[in-house]
Amino acid sequence: MDLVFEIVSALQSVPAVPAGKTFRQAGGVIGRHADCDWVIHDPTNELSKQHATISYRDGAYYLTDISTNGTQLMDDGAQLGKGAPHRIANGNVFRLATFLIRARLVESQARADHASAAPALIPDDAFLDPLSAIGLANGVRLGGETSEAPVQPADHTRVEIGNLPLPVLVPESQPAAATPSPQPADRFWQNFASELGLDLDELDDNARQALALKTAHLLRQCIGGLQQTGRCATAAMPRCRTAWPGTSPACWNNPSATR
Repeated sequence: MDLVFEIVSALQSVPAVPAGKTFRQAGGVIGRHADCDWVIHDPTNELSKQHATISYRDGAYYLTDISTNGTQLMDDGAQLGKGAPHRIANGNVFRLATFLIRARLVESQARADHASAAPALIPDDAFLDPLSAIGLANGVRLGGETSEAPVQPADHTRVEIGNLPLPVLVPESQPAAATPSPQPADRFWQNFASELGLDLDELDDNARQALALKTAHLLRQCIGGLQQTGRCATAAMPRCRTAWPGTSPACWNNPSATR
């Protein structure tokens, strides 16, 4: 693949400027200095002596700005970063000083000549009529006619017929199973075990429910006991006043104060 540049516009009238330049994989330099691969004469001197370099790698051409005034990609108006390679796409238009140049990616002439000279291994109509291909291989034409020079039956099939790859069914990729999120019940038992300070992982659901019911029953008994204690203390308070008439009201709530 070759890279062809052509000048599509010049803001200044510049005589004797090459209308275009072809770069190959060896790359080159664009500028107004005589040593450049593509010399563009610029009377305004806005074009640097060495304005940009062309390089090739990994099957693509790159333009690198090394100028003083910069290089602009006209497709989107972006200014290329100095020293940063920019991959060239077919049809890109660059502004170098007062010149607009368009890039074209074309197949190299040597490869095109080689492709035209090489014979096709498989004819275009090889798959249109398999019976005809078999008949020609044995020197027999369809319709009962034989060729002028009959040949012996071939002991093998032609390369383009015998070595055709068989189609392979590719299974569809299955989507990855999503990680299930914890259920509300699981979060409840985790919080319940944390509050009790116990490990409930070895208990099944029935055992966990029985433990929860037992805990609720014990909690109810504790609350009932506290309520009964409060009622007994309230009922005993008048008798305490009679038993210790000389004590202050503060002692009624604190019997140890009279000891």
